[in-house]
Amino acid sequence: MDFFDVIGGIAMSCVQGSTLFQIVKFIRSKETAGVSIGFWWVINFGLICYLVYAIHINDWLYMTSNTIGITLSTISIFLYYYYKRKEAHHEVDR
Repeated sequence: MDFFDVIGGIAMSCVQGSTLFQIVKFIRSKETAGVSIGFWWVINFGLICYLVYAIHINDWLYMTSNTIGITLSTISIFLYYYYKRKEAHHEVDR
């Protein structure tokens, strides 16, 4: 592992880890107000494309990073729809 692998690992951790802040916000607030679901779908699609490319060039760092990113963005998408559904049911109960 050389210097640039370490820098790449740090970058991967920062970029993919930033998604955790949104996931934590969803879970704590139990709402999705102000969140663009289109953003998450585009990010997820881009990460999938990037993963295919990383597999093609056999780059483990990008394969790992994009797999983590896909997992986290998929969790965000799931939570978005989960809490939107709960919000809709809550409004019907009012």
